[in-house]
Amino acid sequence: MSGFTIIELIVVVAIIAILAIIVFSNITGYTVKGSNSSIKESISSLVINGVSYYYANGSFSDFNEDSATGCGPGGRISSAVSSAGGSLLCKVSVDGSAWCGCSRLNTTNDAPTGSVFCVDSKGAKVVKINSCADECTSDGVCQ
Repeated sequence: MSGFTIIELIVVVAIIAILAIIVFSNITGYTVKGSNSSIKESISSLVINGVSYYYANGSFSDFNEDSATGCGPGGRISSAVSSAGGSLLCKVSVDGSAWCGCSRLNTTNDAPTGSVFCVDSKGAKVVKINSCADECTSDGVCQ
């Protein structure tokens, strides 16, 4: 009789299972990196929106409450960050001259646990291991 033995079939199934695990882990890693890229891109768009907001209003006073162009709750940018797994925090300086936006990032090899992405009205774009509450100062700048 010709055919495969049970041992040969088990070895083939084991090899296929190992390859599937390798592929699945890579896909998961790329998905998380994609989510982090989406968070960074969404928050980075605040810089351009901030300039437009400043020229239209003369200050950043309510930029953190503006849902249309700023980082107000329920707005386009806040929703995009949330759908990628982040949470947007914005602070505006007391005098309305500066703002800061920050979100935590999903954990990857490139973004260890506790990493946040911060942008501000001065043009800073930084990834640090910190909390957004500490990274975005009350002066409206990233530390």
